[in-house]
Amino acid sequence: MIFDFFFGKALQTVFGRRGDGLASFRYPPISSFGVKTKPFSFYSDATLLNGEVAYPKGQPLGLIVFFHGLGAGYTAYSQEIAFYASQGYLVYAYDYQGCMTSLGRDMIDLGHPLVDQKAFFSFLDQQEEAKGLERYSIGHSWGGYMGSVCLAFPEYRIKKAISFAGFLDIPSIILASAPGLKKMRKSIANYFAKRYGPVAASSIFAVARESGLPLLYIQGDEDKIVPFEDNLVKLKAANIPNVKTIVSQGRGHQPYWKKESYQYFQYINEQYKPSSYDRDPHFVIDYRKLQQDDPIIMKSTIDFLKLG
Repeated sequence: MIFDFFFGKALQTVFGRRGDGLASFRYPPISSFGVKTKPFSFYSDATLLNGEVAYPKGQPLGLIVFFHGLGAGYTAYSQEIAFYASQGYLVYAYDYQGCMTSLGRDMIDLGHPLVDQKAFFSFLDQQEEAKGLERYSIGHSWGGYMGSVCLAFPEYRIKKAISFAGFLDIPSIILASAPGLKKMRKSIANYFAKRYGPVAASSIFAVARESGLPLLYIQGDEDKIVPFEDNLVKLKAANIPNVKTIVSQGRGHQPYWKKESYQYFQYINEQYKPSSYDRDPHFVIDYRKLQQDDPIIMKSTIDFLKLG
């Protein structure tokens, strides 16, 4: 109980704010990449959450739910969402509570998106355009975990999941930034299990084994935010038959980018310091260099969805 109290206070310090991205970065709408979209809204714990659905040109091949990472919202992935729509999929994406377009005073903590996720799938079940379509989940980082954990819930009816550099469990997200708490892993897992149910204490290893559903995990070998050695390397070593891994060589936390985009992103962070209030106001970001997805990596995800 004492641990829960102080740990909860610590989480409030970190997550007691909104995740509205960086003012110095551009978050373009999905429609700016040439696909038709429509906004939608639903309630999660009496809080209005907002999202957008992107449409393919013809009859959908299936339905993808795209989960965003920490610190921003789904428009941080507008280009990737538009890509999947252009490949024939109906794509739903929404912002968690306290993020970007959704309401909420703050993000609460790392487990609360599980509440939002449950509310979203209840909403999705009522959408006529979504009925009868096979469902897939894709996410990045925090969203990579969220997309993968969908496999633990049969009622969500997710057939396959793709994780771009996703954490393998909630405690790992905490320990990546606070390694001094390593001995508290079990207590951290129990904290989230009490708040959000047993799945919140489970790892993607267990989710994959128990569900038996296909999971594709893609990560850059230079990823420092989600440590490569602690994630893809360990997941591959577990040799779970339904889990496939792809190493994005020479890439960091955005494994779907071209190597040149990753290198340019490093340059921006070194020269411009976009998260700092002391950043250079005259520095101009060339988004033609920054937002370039790797066609080989992106095609591998489409091949995975279509396989079998």
